[in-house]
Amino acid sequence: MHTAQIGFKTTPQIKIQAQRLSNNLGVNLSSVLNGLLKQFIRTKRLELSIDPQPSEFALDMIAESKEDRKNGRYSPAFDNAENAIDYLHKEAKKYAN
Repeated sequence: MHTAQIGFKTTPQIKIQAQRLSNNLGVNLSSVLNGLLKQFIRTKRLELSIDPQPSEFALDMIAESKEDRKNGRYSPAFDNAENAIDYLHKEAKKYAN
């Protein structure tokens, strides 16, 4: 297997924390970084978060869901797929133009 090295700078504290976490998960830091690079290539997206709080959009959706639940706007639980499909067909008629 051919390998290449990538060097980058980080703080010693970040390196230590990342190594501890990866070790606790049972993998080495190199495997974690390779996984991140593969995901970046596969998805062509880079998602970083520095704020553990939900986005404004997510908070709005949560509030809307709570309001819907409070006002009884949610589907019931079903014992089988047939009942669920019947419910969906019934509800679709309610909202048809």
